[in-house]
Amino acid sequence: MSKRRGAIGFHNGSKIVADWGITDEEMSVYDGMVKRVGEMLEPVADELVLKMPLTDDWLWSAAHHSGTIPMGALPDGIVDRDLKVNFFDNVFICDGSIIQEHSYANTGLTIGALALRLADYIREI
Repeated sequence: MSKRRGAIGFHNGSKIVADWGITDEEMSVYDGMVKRVGEMLEPVADELVLKMPLTDDWLWSAAHHSGTIPMGALPDGIVDRDLKVNFFDNVFICDGSIIQEHSYANTGLTIGALALRLADYIREI
């Protein structure tokens, strides 16, 4: 079993405690995703520098702003579940602006996952 850096949340008898720790398994998933993105970018990048393995410190940033473009059906949503802008046939948005709720960590890995999903979707259409 891996070392737990913290609990997602628990009740200590008098209050709920949130500890935004990251497990070794989570770090392994993040490493794998960054490695995959690097492999995809390598053929088209002039220079690519990925410092692996990732560290806990790398995740603790709020560098990506988010929440400015609502996802969902019209009339409230701007993009649909495939990240396509509802008013256009060939415009997609794939950045932190579509992430409506997040907590403690940099949204870069979520954006990366959305980009991989969008790339697969575009290849299929």
